[in-house]
Amino acid sequence: MINNPCLALYMSSLVGKMQVEQANTGAVQTNLTIPVIESLQIICPPPKIQNKFVQKVHQSYTLKDESKDLLETVKHVVELAIEQP
Repeated sequence: MINNPCLALYMSSLVGKMQVEQANTGAVQTNLTIPVIESLQIICPPPKIQNKFVQKVHQSYTLKDESKDLLETVKHVVELAIEQP
């Protein structure tokens, strides 16, 4: 069985979105009906691997946020250095 965070990450991935789109051909609004959900081909690794995957993805989000913050700090320092006479 796939855990909820892993399923959420999968469904928001390109592959997950493409599967839902293909299952809903012709529909203007995407509806996740039981037949659509049952038709999805979802890889279900062991729980230990799922948890590690979710952990790594969350870690990457954290690192991305930290790098954005660091970039803003560096930009500010450079701007201050440029303004110095």
